[in-house]
Amino acid sequence: MPGDSRRDGGAPLRRRGTKFFQIEILSLAPASLRSHLFFMIHTLTAILTREDSGFVALCPEVDVASQGTTVEEAKANLKEAVELFFECASETEVRQRMASESFISSMEVQIA
Repeated sequence: MPGDSRRDGGAPLRRRGTKFFQIEILSLAPASLRSHLFFMIHTLTAILTREDSGFVALCPEVDVASQGTTVEEAKANLKEAVELFFECASETEVRQRMASESFISSMEVQIA
C-alpha cells in the first residue's frame, strides 16, 4: 500500500528523523489467560524518534514508551518495558490495549 510504513522482517523504515522497527516481545501470558506456564511471541511496532541527545521509543499497540541515548538502547529499553507490561498488567488491561489497531502511514500536508 503506498505510504504505508509497515514492512515484514524487522527491517528498519526511515521517515524524516523517525525510525520504525518491528520488535518481537517474549512475554509471559497473564495467569488468567493460561492453563500451563508458557510463553507467547508478539511482533509489535517500535517507533523511535530523536529528541535532544537521545531517542524516544514508543510501542503504539500497547501504548508503552521508553528512551535511550542510542537507537539500540532505546529499543532494548522499550522491549524491557513492554515485557514488564505483559508480566504485570491485568487480563483486562492487556485485552483493552491489544484490541485496538495501530496504523502507521504517511500523509501529505500543505505548508504556507
